[in-house]
Amino acid sequence: MIASLMNWLLPEMLRHDRERYRLATRVAAFDLALLSFGPVFALIFAVLGAPVSSNLVISASLLLTANSIYLRNGGNVLLSGHIVTAVAFSVYTALATVNGGHHSAPMLWYVSVPVFAIALCGTRAGFVWTGISVITIIAFYVACENGLAFPDEPTPEGKRFLECAGLLGILLCVLFLTFLFNRVEQDAQRTIQDALVEAQAADCAKSEFLANMSHEIRTPMTAILGYTDLLYEGNLDEAQTEDVVRTIKRNGDHLLAIINDILDLSKIDAGKLVVDEVVCSPLQLVAEVVELMRVRVESKGLVLLVQFEDHVPETIVTDPTRLRQILINLIGNAIKFTEEGGIRLVVRTCKTQEGLSQLRFEVIDTGIGMSSEQIARLFHAFSQADSSTTRRFGGTGLGLAISRRLAEMLGGLISVTSAPGEGSTFFLNIAAKLPKDAECSLPAVPRIALEDEAARAAGAPLAGCRLLLAEDFVDNQRLISHVLRKAGAEVALAENGETAIALALAARDSENPFDIILMDMQMPVLDGYEATRRLRQRGYQRPIIALTAHSMDSDRKKCLDAGCNDFTSKPIDRAKLIALVAAYSARAVEPHEPVLAMVP
Repeated sequence: MIASLMNWLLPEMLRHDRERYRLATRVAAFDLALLSFGPVFALIFAVLGAPVSSNLVISASLLLTANSIYLRNGGNVLLSGHIVTAVAFSVYTALATVNGGHHSAPMLWYVSVPVFAIALCGTRAGFVWTGISVITIIAFYVACENGLAFPDEPTPEGKRFLECAGLLGILLCVLFLTFLFNRVEQDAQRTIQDALVEAQAADCAKSEFLANMSHEIRTPMTAILGYTDLLYEGNLDEAQTEDVVRTIKRNGDHLLAIINDILDLSKIDAGKLVVDEVVCSPLQLVAEVVELMRVRVESKGLVLLVQFEDHVPETIVTDPTRLRQILINLIGNAIKFTEEGGIRLVVRTCKTQEGLSQLRFEVIDTGIGMSSEQIARLFHAFSQADSSTTRRFGGTGLGLAISRRLAEMLGGLISVTSAPGEGSTFFLNIAAKLPKDAECSLPAVPRIALEDEAARAAGAPLAGCRLLLAEDFVDNQRLISHVLRKAGAEVALAENGETAIALALAARDSENPFDIILMDMQMPVLDGYEATRRLRQRGYQRPIIALTAHSMDSDRKKCLDAGCNDFTSKPIDRAKLIALVAAYSARAVEPHEPVLAMVP
Protein backbone atom coordinates (compact mmCIF):
# COMPACT_ATOMS: atom_id res chain seq x y z
CA MET A 1 0.00 0.00 0.00
CA ILE A 2 2.66 2.51 1.08
CA ALA A 3 5.01 1.42 -1.72
CA SER A 4 2.25 1.82 -4.32
CA LEU A 5 1.36 5.28 -3.02
CA MET A 6 5.02 6.28 -3.02
CA ASN A 7 5.43 5.10 -6.62
CA TRP A 8 2.37 7.10 -7.63
CA LEU A 9 3.68 10.27 -5.96
CA LEU A 10 7.01 10.14 -7.81
CA PRO A 11 6.85 11.32 -11.44
CA GLU A 12 8.35 9.10 -14.13
CA MET A 13 10.78 11.82 -15.24
CA LEU A 14 12.63 11.61 -11.90
CA ARG A 15 13.44 7.92 -12.28
CA HIS A 16 16.17 8.68 -14.83
CA ASP A 17 18.12 10.82 -12.31
CA ARG A 18 19.24 8.66 -9.40
CA GLU A 19 20.06 11.50 -6.95
CA ARG A 20 16.89 13.48 -7.63
CA TYR A 21 14.86 10.29 -7.39
CA ARG A 22 16.30 9.43 -3.97
CA LEU A 23 15.64 12.98 -2.66
CA ALA A 24 12.11 12.94 -4.08
CA THR A 25 11.50 9.59 -2.38
CA ARG A 26 12.49 11.10 1.00
CA VAL A 27 10.26 14.14 0.48
CA ALA A 28 7.29 11.92 -0.38
CA ALA A 29 7.97 9.68 2.64
CA PHE A 30 8.20 12.57 5.13
CA ASP A 31 5.14 14.21 3.57
CA LEU A 32 3.15 11.00 4.02
CA ALA A 33 4.38 10.62 7.62
CA LEU A 34 3.17 14.11 8.62
CA LEU A 35 -0.10 13.61 6.76
CA SER A 36 -0.75 10.39 8.66
CA PHE A 37 -0.40 12.20 12.04
CA GLY A 38 -2.41 15.26 10.98
CA PRO A 39 -5.93 13.81 11.43
CA VAL A 40 -4.92 12.23 14.77
CA PHE A 41 -3.75 15.51 16.34
CA ALA A 42 -6.61 17.47 14.79
CA LEU A 43 -9.00 15.11 16.57
CA ILE A 44 -7.06 15.37 19.87
CA PHE A 45 -7.18 19.17 19.82
CA ALA A 46 -10.88 19.11 19.00
CA VAL A 47 -11.61 16.76 21.93
CA LEU A 48 -9.54 18.96 24.28
CA GLY A 49 -11.64 21.99 23.37
CA ALA A 50 -9.00 23.69 21.18
CA PRO A 51 -10.74 24.33 17.84
CA VAL A 52 -8.16 26.88 16.67
CA SER A 53 -5.36 24.34 17.13
CA SER A 54 -7.44 21.68 15.39
CA ASN A 55 -8.00 23.98 12.40
CA LEU A 56 -4.28 24.81 12.25
CA VAL A 57 -3.41 21.11 12.00
CA ILE A 58 -6.06 20.59 9.30
CA SER A 59 -4.70 23.57 7.33
CA ALA A 60 -1.17 22.16 7.58
CA SER A 61 -2.46 18.80 6.27
CA LEU A 62 -4.05 20.53 3.29
CA LEU A 63 -0.78 22.33 2.52
CA LEU A 64 1.15 19.03 2.68
CA THR A 65 -1.42 17.43 0.35
CA ALA A 66 -0.96 20.28 -2.11
CA ASN A 67 2.81 19.81 -1.85
CA SER A 68 2.42 16.10 -2.72
CA ILE A 69 0.40 17.02 -5.80
CA TYR A 70 3.03 19.62 -6.72
CA LEU A 71 5.76 16.95 -6.49
CA ARG A 72 3.65 14.45 -8.44
CA ASN A 73 3.26 16.95 -11.30
CA GLY A 74 7.01 17.40 -11.70
CA GLY A 75 7.61 20.22 -9.21
CA ASN A 76 11.08 21.19 -7.98
CA VAL A 77 12.20 18.49 -5.55
CA LEU A 78 14.34 20.77 -3.36
CA LEU A 79 11.57 23.37 -3.12
CA SER A 80 9.13 20.61 -2.18
CA GLY A 81 11.50 19.58 0.65
CA HIS A 82 11.63 23.18 1.91
CA ILE A 83 7.82 23.32 1.82
CA VAL A 84 7.58 20.23 4.08
CA THR A 85 10.06 21.76 6.52
CA ALA A 86 8.35 25.18 6.43
CA VAL A 87 4.89 23.67 7.05
CA ALA A 88 6.21 21.69 10.03
CA PHE A 89 7.98 24.77 11.49
CA SER A 90 4.99 27.06 10.90
CA VAL A 91 2.40 24.76 12.47
CA TYR A 92 4.64 24.22 15.53
CA THR A 93 5.00 28.00 15.94
CA ALA A 94 1.29 28.66 15.47
CA LEU A 95 0.30 25.92 17.92
CA ALA A 96 2.78 27.21 20.50
CA THR A 97 1.32 30.72 20.08
CA VAL A 98 -2.26 29.61 20.93
CA ASN A 99 -1.27 27.03 23.56
CA GLY A 100 0.71 29.03 26.13
CA GLY A 101 3.95 30.04 24.41
CA HIS A 102 7.22 28.52 25.54
CA HIS A 103 5.47 26.41 28.21
CA SER A 104 3.32 24.64 25.57
CA ALA A 105 3.71 21.04 24.46
CA PRO A 106 4.21 21.99 20.75
CA MET A 107 7.55 23.60 21.72
CA LEU A 108 8.92 20.06 22.08
CA TRP A 109 8.16 19.33 18.45
CA TYR A 110 10.80 21.77 17.18
CA VAL A 111 13.34 18.94 17.59
CA SER A 112 12.02 17.43 14.34
CA VAL A 113 12.73 20.55 12.24
CA PRO A 114 16.50 19.87 11.81
CA VAL A 115 15.69 16.26 10.87
CA PHE A 116 13.35 17.40 8.10
CA ALA A 117 15.70 20.12 6.88
CA ILE A 118 18.87 18.02 6.67
CA ALA A 119 17.12 14.96 5.17
CA LEU A 120 15.11 16.92 2.59
CA CYS A 121 17.11 20.09 1.88
CA GLY A 122 20.74 19.33 2.70
CA THR A 123 23.19 20.09 5.49
CA ARG A 124 23.40 23.84 4.86
CA ALA A 125 19.60 24.17 4.88
CA GLY A 126 19.55 22.09 8.07
CA PHE A 127 21.75 24.63 9.87
CA VAL A 128 19.57 27.49 8.58
CA TRP A 129 16.31 25.93 9.73
CA THR A 130 17.85 24.93 13.05
CA GLY A 131 18.98 28.54 13.57
CA ILE A 132 15.48 29.81 12.76
CA SER A 133 13.99 27.33 15.26
CA VAL A 134 16.46 28.36 17.98
CA ILE A 135 15.68 32.05 17.42
CA THR A 136 11.93 31.31 17.57
CA ILE A 137 12.26 29.37 20.85
CA ILE A 138 14.32 32.20 22.40
CA ALA A 139 11.78 34.75 21.18
CA PHE A 140 8.96 32.87 22.91
CA TYR A 141 10.98 32.78 26.13
CA VAL A 142 11.90 36.48 26.01
CA ALA A 143 8.32 37.48 25.23
CA CYS A 144 7.01 35.45 28.15
CA GLU A 145 9.63 36.86 30.53
CA ASN A 146 8.65 40.35 29.49
CA GLY A 147 5.06 39.80 30.49
CA LEU A 148 3.51 38.88 27.12
CA ALA A 149 0.63 36.49 27.80
CA PHE A 150 -0.11 33.89 25.17
CA PRO A 151 -3.63 32.40 24.85
CA ASP A 152 -4.01 28.90 26.19
CA GLU A 153 -6.88 26.94 24.64
CA PRO A 154 -6.79 23.62 26.54
CA THR A 155 -7.76 23.17 30.21
CA PRO A 156 -5.00 22.32 32.72
CA GLU A 157 -5.96 18.66 32.44
CA GLY A 158 -5.96 18.99 28.69
CA LYS A 159 -2.50 20.57 28.73
CA ARG A 160 -1.12 17.69 30.74
CA PHE A 161 -2.72 15.23 28.33
CA LEU A 162 -1.39 17.24 25.41
CA GLU A 163 2.14 17.16 26.83
CA CYS A 164 1.92 13.38 27.21
CA ALA A 165 0.35 13.01 23.76
CA GLY A 166 2.99 15.32 22.31
CA LEU A 167 5.82 13.25 23.72
CA LEU A 168 4.19 10.06 22.47
CA GLY A 169 3.59 11.73 19.12
CA ILE A 170 7.26 12.70 18.83
CA LEU A 171 8.28 9.16 19.71
CA LEU A 172 5.89 7.60 17.20
CA CYS A 173 6.75 10.19 14.56
CA VAL A 174 10.47 9.50 14.90
CA LEU A 175 9.76 5.75 14.78
CA PHE A 176 7.54 6.13 11.72
CA LEU A 177 9.96 8.43 9.94
CA THR A 178 12.88 6.15 10.72
CA PHE A 179 10.91 3.16 9.38
CA LEU A 180 9.97 5.01 6.22
CA PHE A 181 13.48 6.34 5.75
CA ASN A 182 14.93 2.85 6.17
CA ARG A 183 12.33 1.42 3.77
CA VAL A 184 13.10 4.09 1.22
CA GLU A 185 16.84 3.48 1.53
CA GLN A 186 16.35 -0.28 1.13
CA ASP A 187 14.22 0.28 -1.98
CA ALA A 188 16.86 2.64 -3.34
CA GLN A 189 19.60 0.10 -2.70
CA ARG A 190 17.56 -2.60 -4.42
CA THR A 191 17.00 -0.28 -7.36
CA ILE A 192 20.71 0.43 -7.58
CA GLN A 193 21.54 -3.27 -7.28
CA ASP A 194 19.01 -4.19 -9.98
CA ALA A 195 20.43 -1.48 -12.22
CA LEU A 196 23.94 -2.80 -11.58
CA VAL A 197 22.90 -6.37 -12.42
CA GLU A 198 21.19 -5.16 -15.61
CA ALA A 199 24.24 -3.10 -16.54
CA GLN A 200 26.55 -6.06 -15.96
CA ALA A 201 24.28 -8.33 -17.99
CA ALA A 202 24.15 -5.76 -20.80
CA ASP A 203 27.93 -5.36 -20.67
CA CYS A 204 28.40 -9.14 -20.80
CA ALA A 205 25.95 -9.41 -23.71
CA LYS A 206 27.71 -6.63 -25.61
CA SER A 207 31.11 -8.20 -24.97
CA GLU A 208 29.79 -11.49 -26.32
CA PHE A 209 28.25 -9.62 -29.23
CA LEU A 210 31.57 -7.93 -30.05
CA ALA A 211 33.33 -11.29 -29.96
CA ASN A 212 30.75 -12.74 -32.32
CA MET A 213 30.97 -9.65 -34.54
CA SER A 214 34.73 -10.13 -34.76
CA HIS A 215 34.13 -13.70 -35.85
CA GLU A 216 31.36 -12.84 -38.29
CA ILE A 217 33.37 -10.05 -39.95
CA ARG A 218 36.75 -11.77 -40.06
CA THR A 219 35.33 -15.00 -41.50
CA PRO A 220 34.12 -13.54 -44.83
CA MET A 221 37.11 -11.16 -44.85
CA THR A 222 39.40 -14.18 -44.87
CA ALA A 223 37.72 -15.45 -48.01
CA ILE A 224 37.58 -12.02 -49.67
CA LEU A 225 41.23 -11.13 -49.11
CA GLY A 226 42.45 -14.63 -49.79
CA TYR A 227 40.61 -15.04 -53.08
CA THR A 228 41.65 -11.50 -54.09
CA ASP A 229 45.27 -12.62 -53.73
CA LEU A 230 44.51 -15.52 -56.06
CA LEU A 231 43.16 -13.08 -58.66
CA TYR A 232 46.32 -10.96 -58.37
CA GLU A 233 48.42 -14.03 -59.20
CA GLY A 234 46.64 -14.39 -62.54
CA ASN A 235 47.25 -18.15 -62.75
CA LEU A 236 43.58 -19.16 -62.80
CA ASP A 237 41.65 -20.37 -65.79
CA GLU A 238 38.30 -18.86 -66.78
CA ALA A 239 36.19 -21.24 -64.72
CA GLN A 240 38.34 -20.80 -61.63
CA THR A 241 38.29 -17.00 -62.03
CA GLU A 242 34.50 -16.99 -62.26
CA ASP A 243 34.25 -19.16 -59.15
CA VAL A 244 36.64 -16.89 -57.22
CA VAL A 245 34.67 -13.77 -58.21
CA ARG A 246 31.41 -15.39 -57.12
CA THR A 247 32.97 -16.29 -53.77
CA ILE A 248 34.24 -12.72 -53.24
CA LYS A 249 30.82 -11.31 -54.19
CA ARG A 250 29.00 -13.69 -51.85
CA ASN A 251 31.20 -12.85 -48.88
CA GLY A 252 31.09 -9.13 -49.70
CA ASP A 253 27.28 -9.26 -49.65
CA HIS A 254 27.47 -11.01 -46.29
CA LEU A 255 29.70 -8.25 -44.89
CA LEU A 256 27.35 -5.58 -46.23
CA ALA A 257 24.39 -7.28 -44.55
CA ILE A 258 26.23 -7.26 -41.22
CA ILE A 259 27.04 -3.55 -41.56
CA ASN A 260 23.46 -2.74 -42.54
CA ASP A 261 22.15 -4.60 -39.48
CA ILE A 262 24.42 -2.60 -37.17
CA LEU A 263 23.41 0.70 -38.80
CA ASP A 264 19.70 -0.15 -38.68
CA LEU A 265 19.88 -1.02 -34.99
CA SER A 266 21.73 2.22 -34.26
CA LYS A 267 19.11 4.24 -36.17
CA ILE A 268 16.25 2.52 -34.35
CA ASP A 269 17.84 3.13 -30.94
CA ALA A 270 18.44 6.79 -31.84
CA GLY A 271 14.85 7.19 -33.12
CA LYS A 272 16.10 8.22 -36.56
CA LEU A 273 14.63 5.35 -38.58
CA VAL A 274 11.41 6.53 -40.25
CA VAL A 275 8.65 4.50 -41.87
CA ASP A 276 7.66 5.52 -45.40
CA GLU A 277 4.12 4.25 -46.02
CA VAL A 278 3.09 3.82 -49.66
CA VAL A 279 0.68 1.66 -51.63
CA CYS A 280 2.31 -1.65 -52.56
CA SER A 281 1.39 -5.15 -53.68
CA PRO A 282 1.84 -8.03 -51.19
CA LEU A 283 2.04 -10.48 -54.11
CA GLN A 284 4.81 -8.55 -55.83
CA LEU A 285 6.69 -7.99 -52.58
CA VAL A 286 6.58 -11.68 -51.64
CA ALA A 287 7.67 -12.64 -55.18
CA GLU A 288 10.68 -10.33 -54.86
CA VAL A 289 11.62 -11.89 -51.52
CA VAL A 290 11.33 -15.42 -52.93
CA GLU A 291 13.54 -14.48 -55.87
CA LEU A 292 16.16 -12.98 -53.51
CA MET A 293 16.17 -16.12 -51.34
CA ARG A 294 16.15 -18.59 -54.25
CA VAL A 295 19.93 -19.10 -54.39
CA ARG A 296 20.18 -19.83 -50.67
CA VAL A 297 17.26 -22.27 -50.84
CA GLU A 298 18.69 -24.07 -53.85
CA SER A 299 22.19 -24.25 -52.38
CA LYS A 300 20.84 -26.32 -49.47
CA GLY A 301 18.52 -28.48 -51.58
CA LEU A 302 15.44 -27.17 -49.79
CA VAL A 303 11.93 -26.26 -50.95
CA LEU A 304 10.32 -22.83 -50.43
CA LEU A 305 6.52 -22.79 -50.74
CA VAL A 306 4.32 -19.67 -50.68
CA GLN A 307 0.62 -19.85 -49.89
CA PHE A 308 -1.91 -16.98 -49.98
CA GLU A 309 -5.12 -17.43 -47.98
CA ASP A 310 -8.20 -15.56 -46.78
CA HIS A 311 -8.60 -13.08 -49.63
CA VAL A 312 -5.25 -11.36 -49.36
CA PRO A 313 -5.65 -7.82 -50.81
CA GLU A 314 -4.06 -6.82 -54.09
CA THR A 315 -2.60 -3.69 -52.49
CA ILE A 316 -1.88 -2.49 -48.95
CA VAL A 317 -0.49 0.68 -47.40
CA THR A 318 2.79 0.06 -45.56
CA ASP A 319 6.55 0.49 -45.90
CA PRO A 320 7.53 -2.13 -48.51
CA THR A 321 11.27 -1.72 -47.89
CA ARG A 322 11.00 -2.51 -44.19
CA LEU A 323 8.45 -5.29 -44.73
CA ARG A 324 10.77 -6.86 -47.32
CA GLN A 325 13.66 -6.58 -44.83
CA ILE A 326 11.68 -8.38 -42.12
CA LEU A 327 10.61 -11.20 -44.45
CA ILE A 328 14.18 -11.68 -45.72
CA ASN A 329 15.40 -11.90 -42.12
CA LEU A 330 12.72 -14.42 -41.13
CA ILE A 331 13.07 -16.63 -44.22
CA GLY A 332 16.87 -16.37 -44.16
CA ASN A 333 16.81 -17.43 -40.51
CA ALA A 334 14.59 -20.40 -41.39
CA ILE A 335 16.93 -21.47 -44.22
CA LYS A 336 19.97 -21.21 -41.94
CA PHE A 337 18.50 -23.56 -39.33
CA THR A 338 16.89 -26.04 -41.73
CA GLU A 339 18.92 -28.93 -43.15
CA GLU A 340 16.15 -31.07 -44.63
CA GLY A 341 12.62 -30.41 -45.85
CA GLY A 342 11.80 -26.80 -46.53
CA ILE A 343 10.18 -23.54 -45.58
CA ARG A 344 6.57 -22.48 -46.07
CA LEU A 345 5.43 -18.83 -46.16
CA VAL A 346 1.71 -18.38 -45.51
CA VAL A 347 0.10 -14.97 -46.09
CA ARG A 348 -3.39 -14.17 -44.80
CA THR A 349 -5.50 -11.34 -43.42
CA CYS A 350 -6.71 -11.24 -39.83
CA LYS A 351 -8.45 -8.97 -37.34
CA THR A 352 -7.10 -7.69 -34.00
CA GLN A 353 -9.14 -7.56 -30.79
CA GLU A 354 -9.80 -3.90 -31.57
CA GLY A 355 -11.23 -4.89 -34.95
CA LEU A 356 -8.33 -3.48 -37.00
CA SER A 357 -7.30 -5.27 -40.19
CA GLN A 358 -3.81 -6.76 -40.28
CA LEU A 359 -1.77 -8.76 -42.75
CA ARG A 360 -0.22 -11.89 -41.29
CA PHE A 361 2.87 -13.73 -42.53
CA GLU A 362 3.75 -17.17 -41.14
CA VAL A 363 7.24 -18.53 -41.81
CA ILE A 364 7.17 -22.26 -41.05
CA ASP A 365 10.33 -24.38 -41.23
CA THR A 366 11.29 -28.00 -40.60
CA GLY A 367 14.55 -27.05 -38.89
CA ILE A 368 16.17 -27.83 -35.55
CA GLY A 369 13.67 -25.89 -33.43
CA MET A 370 14.29 -24.12 -30.13
CA SER A 371 13.72 -24.58 -26.42
CA SER A 372 11.68 -22.12 -24.32
CA GLU A 373 14.93 -20.74 -22.84
CA GLN A 374 16.29 -20.02 -26.31
CA ILE A 375 13.03 -18.37 -27.38
CA ALA A 376 13.15 -16.12 -24.29
CA ARG A 377 16.39 -14.46 -25.45
CA LEU A 378 15.77 -14.74 -29.18
CA PHE A 379 14.82 -11.12 -29.84
CA HIS A 380 17.46 -9.48 -27.64
CA ALA A 381 19.80 -7.25 -29.61
CA PHE A 382 23.10 -8.65 -28.33
CA SER A 383 22.33 -12.33 -27.82
CA GLN A 384 21.73 -15.47 -29.84
CA ALA A 385 19.90 -18.72 -29.22
CA ASP A 386 23.28 -20.49 -29.22
CA SER A 387 26.27 -18.31 -28.32
CA SER A 388 28.76 -21.06 -27.48
CA THR A 389 31.97 -21.67 -29.44
CA THR A 390 30.47 -24.92 -30.71
CA ARG A 391 27.44 -23.21 -32.27
CA ARG A 392 26.59 -24.76 -35.62
CA PHE A 393 25.37 -21.60 -37.30
CA GLY A 394 26.84 -18.13 -37.68
CA GLY A 395 25.14 -14.78 -37.36
CA THR A 396 25.39 -11.52 -35.44
CA GLY A 397 22.26 -11.94 -33.34
CA LEU A 398 20.83 -8.67 -34.72
CA GLY A 399 18.44 -9.74 -37.46
CA LEU A 400 15.51 -10.84 -35.30
CA ALA A 401 15.94 -7.96 -32.84
CA ILE A 402 15.79 -5.48 -35.74
CA SER A 403 12.85 -7.32 -37.30
CA ARG A 404 10.79 -7.14 -34.11
CA ARG A 405 11.39 -3.39 -33.77
CA LEU A 406 10.57 -2.81 -37.44
CA ALA A 407 7.36 -4.82 -37.04
CA GLU A 408 6.34 -2.59 -34.13
CA MET A 409 7.04 0.49 -36.28
CA LEU A 410 4.72 -1.01 -38.92
CA GLY A 411 1.97 -1.32 -36.32
CA GLY A 412 2.39 -5.01 -35.62
CA LEU A 413 4.51 -7.58 -33.84
CA ILE A 414 6.54 -10.78 -34.25
CA SER A 415 6.06 -13.93 -32.20
CA VAL A 416 7.31 -17.51 -32.45
CA THR A 417 6.37 -21.04 -31.50
CA SER A 418 8.92 -23.84 -31.54
CA ALA A 419 10.13 -27.04 -29.96
CA PRO A 420 13.52 -28.79 -30.23
CA GLY A 421 13.61 -31.05 -33.28
CA GLU A 422 10.16 -29.98 -34.47
CA GLY A 423 10.93 -26.83 -36.43
CA SER A 424 9.79 -23.26 -35.76
CA THR A 425 6.95 -20.98 -36.86
CA PHE A 426 7.44 -17.21 -36.85
CA PHE A 427 4.33 -15.01 -36.98
CA LEU A 428 4.60 -11.48 -38.39
CA ASN A 429 1.58 -9.17 -38.12
CA ILE A 430 1.55 -5.68 -39.61
CA ALA A 431 -1.14 -3.02 -39.79
CA ALA A 432 -2.52 -2.68 -43.31
CA LYS A 433 -5.37 -0.97 -45.14
CA LEU A 434 -7.33 -3.39 -47.30
CA PRO A 435 -8.61 -1.55 -50.40
CA LYS A 436 -9.47 -4.63 -52.48
CA ASP A 437 -9.87 -8.37 -52.14
CA ALA A 438 -7.52 -10.70 -54.02
CA GLU A 439 -6.25 -14.24 -53.76
CA CYS A 440 -3.13 -15.71 -55.29
CA SER A 441 -0.43 -18.29 -54.70
CA LEU A 442 3.12 -18.99 -55.81
CA PRO A 443 4.55 -22.29 -57.06
CA ALA A 444 7.15 -24.17 -55.10
CA VAL A 445 10.82 -23.43 -55.67
CA PRO A 446 12.44 -26.57 -57.18
CA ARG A 447 15.28 -28.37 -55.47
CA ILE A 448 18.68 -27.72 -57.07
CA ALA A 449 21.92 -29.20 -55.77
CA LEU A 450 25.04 -27.04 -55.64
CA GLU A 451 28.27 -28.92 -56.29
CA ASP A 452 31.41 -27.90 -54.45
CA GLU A 453 34.60 -27.64 -56.46
CA ALA A 454 38.05 -28.11 -54.96
CA ALA A 455 40.86 -25.92 -56.21
CA ARG A 456 44.28 -27.49 -56.52
CA ALA A 457 47.68 -26.06 -57.34
CA ALA A 458 51.28 -27.13 -57.25
CA GLY A 459 54.20 -25.56 -55.31
CA ALA A 460 57.46 -26.21 -53.54
CA PRO A 461 57.72 -24.64 -50.03
CA LEU A 462 55.62 -27.34 -48.36
CA ALA A 463 56.50 -30.24 -50.64
CA GLY A 464 56.12 -33.51 -48.75
CA CYS A 465 54.22 -31.89 -45.85
CA ARG A 466 51.05 -33.71 -44.84
CA LEU A 467 48.42 -31.48 -43.19
CA LEU A 468 45.03 -31.84 -41.53
CA LEU A 469 42.82 -28.73 -41.83
CA ALA A 470 40.00 -28.64 -39.25
CA GLU A 471 37.69 -25.88 -40.54
CA ASP A 472 33.90 -25.83 -40.85
CA PHE A 473 33.50 -22.76 -43.10
CA VAL A 474 33.46 -24.11 -46.68
CA ASP A 475 34.94 -21.02 -48.36
CA ASN A 476 37.82 -20.95 -45.91
CA GLN A 477 38.35 -24.69 -46.40
CA ARG A 478 38.68 -24.14 -50.12
CA LEU A 479 40.89 -21.07 -49.78
CA ILE A 480 43.32 -22.40 -47.19
CA SER A 481 43.56 -25.83 -48.78
CA HIS A 482 44.19 -24.18 -52.17
CA VAL A 483 47.02 -22.06 -50.71
CA LEU A 484 48.61 -25.02 -48.94
CA ARG A 485 48.28 -27.42 -51.87
CA LYS A 486 49.75 -24.86 -54.23
CA ALA A 487 52.70 -24.66 -51.84
CA GLY A 488 53.15 -28.43 -52.21
CA ALA A 489 51.34 -29.75 -49.14
CA GLU A 490 48.97 -32.70 -48.99
CA VAL A 491 45.79 -31.51 -47.22
CA ALA A 492 43.04 -33.53 -45.54
CA LEU A 493 39.83 -31.81 -44.29
CA ALA A 494 37.81 -32.15 -41.09
CA GLU A 495 34.62 -30.15 -40.58
CA ASN A 496 34.57 -30.33 -36.77
CA GLY A 497 36.78 -31.13 -33.78
CA GLU A 498 35.47 -34.64 -33.29
CA THR A 499 36.31 -35.62 -36.88
CA ALA A 500 39.74 -33.98 -36.51
CA ILE A 501 40.54 -36.11 -33.46
CA ALA A 502 39.48 -39.30 -35.21
CA LEU A 503 41.52 -38.53 -38.35
CA ALA A 504 44.62 -37.40 -36.40
CA LEU A 505 44.70 -40.46 -34.14
CA ALA A 506 43.97 -42.85 -37.00
CA ALA A 507 46.83 -41.37 -39.04
CA ARG A 508 49.19 -41.56 -36.08
CA ASP A 509 48.28 -45.18 -35.32
CA SER A 510 48.76 -46.13 -38.99
CA GLU A 511 52.32 -44.76 -38.75
CA ASN A 512 51.53 -42.14 -41.37
CA PRO A 513 50.81 -39.13 -39.11
CA PHE A 514 49.99 -35.62 -40.17
CA ASP A 515 52.94 -33.29 -39.89
CA ILE A 516 50.73 -30.43 -38.70
CA ILE A 517 47.08 -29.86 -37.75
CA LEU A 518 45.44 -26.49 -38.48
CA MET A 519 42.84 -26.32 -35.71
CA ASP A 520 39.78 -24.06 -35.99
CA MET A 521 38.76 -23.06 -32.44
CA GLN A 522 35.09 -22.39 -33.10
CA MET A 523 33.48 -25.41 -34.72
CA PRO A 524 30.28 -27.44 -34.39
CA VAL A 525 30.01 -30.74 -32.48
CA LEU A 526 33.38 -30.22 -30.72
CA ASP A 527 35.30 -26.95 -30.67
CA GLY A 528 39.04 -26.60 -31.25
CA TYR A 529 39.90 -25.95 -27.60
CA GLU A 530 38.42 -29.25 -26.41
CA ALA A 531 39.70 -31.14 -29.46
CA THR A 532 43.25 -29.92 -28.70
CA ARG A 533 42.97 -30.89 -25.03
CA ARG A 534 41.74 -34.38 -25.90
CA LEU A 535 44.50 -34.90 -28.42
CA ARG A 536 47.16 -33.95 -25.85
CA GLN A 537 45.51 -36.13 -23.22
CA ARG A 538 45.80 -39.06 -25.62
CA GLY A 539 49.48 -38.45 -26.17
CA TYR A 540 49.37 -36.62 -29.48
CA GLN A 541 52.73 -34.82 -29.77
CA ARG A 542 52.71 -33.40 -33.29
CA PRO A 543 52.11 -29.65 -33.83
CA ILE A 544 48.59 -28.43 -34.33
CA ILE A 545 48.89 -25.08 -36.10
CA ALA A 546 46.40 -22.41 -35.03
CA LEU A 547 44.60 -19.91 -37.24
CA THR A 548 42.06 -17.69 -35.41
CA ALA A 549 39.63 -14.86 -36.13
CA HIS A 550 39.83 -13.81 -32.46
CA SER A 551 42.92 -11.64 -32.25
CA MET A 552 43.02 -10.28 -28.67
CA ASP A 553 45.73 -11.20 -26.16
CA SER A 554 43.15 -13.04 -24.04
CA ASP A 555 42.25 -15.17 -27.08
CA ARG A 556 45.91 -15.99 -27.68
CA LYS A 557 46.34 -17.04 -24.06
CA LYS A 558 43.19 -19.15 -24.22
CA CYS A 559 44.54 -21.01 -27.26
CA LEU A 560 47.95 -21.55 -25.66
CA ASP A 561 46.35 -22.71 -22.40
CA ALA A 562 44.37 -25.27 -24.38
CA GLY A 563 47.71 -26.64 -25.65
CA CYS A 564 48.51 -24.54 -28.71
CA ASN A 565 52.08 -23.87 -29.82
CA ASP A 566 51.49 -20.63 -31.62
CA PHE A 567 48.83 -18.14 -32.66
CA THR A 568 48.04 -16.31 -35.89
CA SER A 569 44.82 -14.58 -36.90
CA LYS A 570 42.50 -14.34 -39.86
CA PRO A 571 42.29 -12.95 -42.48
CA ILE A 572 45.28 -15.09 -43.40
CA ASP A 573 48.57 -13.78 -44.72
CA ARG A 574 49.57 -16.49 -47.19
CA ALA A 575 53.31 -15.90 -46.93
CA LYS A 576 53.27 -15.94 -43.13
CA LEU A 577 51.02 -18.99 -43.00
CA ILE A 578 53.25 -20.95 -45.37
CA ALA A 579 56.37 -19.87 -43.49
CA LEU A 580 54.81 -20.88 -40.16
CA VAL A 581 53.72 -24.28 -41.50
CA ALA A 582 57.16 -24.84 -43.02
CA ALA A 583 58.86 -24.00 -39.72
CA TYR A 584 56.71 -26.39 -37.69
CA SER A 585 56.72 -29.20 -40.24
CA ALA A 586 60.45 -29.72 -39.66
CA ARG A 587 60.25 -29.35 -35.85
CA ALA A 588 59.95 -32.10 -33.25
CA VAL A 589 57.40 -31.37 -30.52
CA GLU A 590 57.77 -32.46 -26.88
CA PRO A 591 54.81 -34.18 -25.17
CA HIS A 592 53.83 -31.14 -23.10
CA GLU A 593 54.40 -28.44 -25.69
CA PRO A 594 51.24 -26.55 -26.65
CA VAL A 595 49.37 -26.87 -29.92
CA LEU A 596 48.72 -24.20 -32.54
CA ALA A 597 45.07 -23.09 -32.86
CA MET A 598 42.75 -21.89 -35.62
CA VAL A 599 39.47 -20.00 -35.11
CA PRO A 600 37.19 -19.08 -38.02
